[in-house]
Amino acid sequence: MNFKYCNLINRNSIFVNDSIQEKIKSEGILFAGCGLGSAISTLAVRTGFTKIKLCDGDVVEIHNLNRQFFHDKNIGKNKTEELSNNLKSINPNCDIEKFPFFIDVSTDINTLFADYKYIVNTVDNHDVAFLINNEAIKRGRTILFPFIIGYGAYLLVFDNTTISLQDMVKNEDYNDLIFYKNLLESCTNLNMPGYIIKNQEKIMNSIKQNKKLPQLGIASFLTASLVVTTIVKLISKKEIRKAPNIITTDMLEL
Repeated sequence: MNFKYCNLINRNSIFVNDSIQEKIKSEGILFAGCGLGSAISTLAVRTGFTKIKLCDGDVVEIHNLNRQFFHDKNIGKNKTEELSNNLKSINPNCDIEKFPFFIDVSTDINTLFADYKYIVNTVDNHDVAFLINNEAIKRGRTILFPFIIGYGAYLLVFDNTTISLQDMVKNEDYNDLIFYKNLLESCTNLNMPGYIIKNQEKIMNSIKQNKKLPQLGIASFLTASLVVTTIVKLISKKEIRKAPNIITTDMLEL
């Protein structure tokens, strides 16, 4: 097939003008984590972003398939490598840089962040999440920190004018329960959905037993819409909420 970028983004017209579309094409997004990041990067490429960096040392597991942009043929293989192939199946001309390793304190952050204005931070390790946010802020980057709860999408945006992620969590015991409890309590303009409050004990027990948050594909793809829309708004110089204000929507509460 003779792939043409103009054909990919043709249906964006009217809602995304030519000037903004050109900026979308040229702006770089780094995805620290290719789990939830797989859904977000997929929508980003479909929207017309072509400069992508993928960072993850994890492998695809079958339980990822309910909410991440992978297929059964990807199981057991590195998420970065497989996601790169999947994104190129949408736009074969994408400029995708791969870092198929876990980010840690030994990672060369200057090289990692080079040329990428927007950092989507979805790593599981909380200390690394803090590291990414702190180092990105020092370098004048915009960090998007998305997460999902139930049928809902949640997004915090950080830059050098905002509070830090670490200051929002305010605790040295960074297990999932305390991390998200403190984070949500630090968010302004947040009203948790009734069904989450009702099932709070079940959610907590599930995290204790399984060491992971229960997660829905509905929320994953909703989060992708929230993140990509926010980046487009930033490119368009439109006002957005920034941390500690949270951007959120829940499909069960509409």
